[in-house]
Amino acid sequence: MALGAAVAAGAVGVMLAAVLCAAALYAAGEDLERLGQLVIVASLPVAAIDAIVTGNAVMFLRKVRPEMLDAPLAVPTRAEMPHGCLPD
Repeated sequence: MALGAAVAAGAVGVMLAAVLCAAALYAAGEDLERLGQLVIVASLPVAAIDAIVTGNAVMFLRKVRPEMLDAPLAVPTRAEMPHGCLPD
């Protein structure tokens, strides 16, 4: 599951940036619509490479330091924090 999520996160991040860039180009006018299409097409191989690199990084961390991937997503409460580490 971690590998699939990592691959998806890598690809979605690149493609979301490409779509937002293309949307801005489309909004700029007819002259830049073709450039917006090229941005999307050019981002496809970049997204694939990013997905592979991100997936490999997650698999490496899973082997070497699996505790890094089990980190809690929520901010710990005061009772869970060690003494002296309270936020301001």
